[in-house]
Amino acid sequence: VSIQDLSSQTVYSMTTDKQGFVWIATRNGVDRYDGISMRHYHLGNSQMRTMRSGLTTTIYCDSEGRLWAYTERSIIYCYDKKTDSFVEVFNMPDYQLWGSAQALWCKGNTLIVGATDGITLFDISSRTVTHRLCPDENIHIFSAYNDDQIFFGCDRGIGILNIDEQRFIIHEDWVRYEVKALYYCTKEQRLWVGSNGNGLFIVDPKAPQDAIHLANTGGM
Repeated sequence: VSIQDLSSQTVYSMTTDKQGFVWIATRNGVDRYDGISMRHYHLGNSQMRTMRSGLTTTIYCDSEGRLWAYTERSIIYCYDKKTDSFVEVFNMPDYQLWGSAQALWCKGNTLIVGATDGITLFDISSRTVTHRLCPDENIHIFSAYNDDQIFFGCDRGIGILNIDEQRFIIHEDWVRYEVKALYYCTKEQRLWVGSNGNGLFIVDPKAPQDAIHLANTGGM
């Protein structure tokens, strides 16, 4: 595949699906690579914006194999195999929600959106916003914890969201910095935490006081 086959030279995120396709989110939409060729998908009824007014697009594959794409303008799409296209599922501004989407999680019919103005729980079947949580928080990222809970990173540190009970708690004492990256290793039961300007932390959720801080003191 030639680099010219990409719909844009600006790539924001990538993922793979259960069929082995590689999905690439770019400034001009989403590209799918099947090992031989690239196929281009536009989000919405028109092409994405030019570089001057372009917007960040993120691709995400949930635990059920559904493929999602969302933009910083908080419009969320799901890939429909029947039509081979991305279909709009949740347009947050239509619900008077103006925060910029930065993280996505889906469990069953519950779509969870982390944005610059907190967490929104959206019921896909009824097309209704069921809950708004921590609206004053800037949510950067989600990571799986167990069947009922997910971690989230925000400006104040690490939070845990209980999806079924629709409640959350923020643990400011775990990592007292803005959290931009999260990965929970189920085998080791350790949470890897990337901060904004303060290095990397490894946290045991059952003993967070023993967190390991990895920082490069020689650079910015």
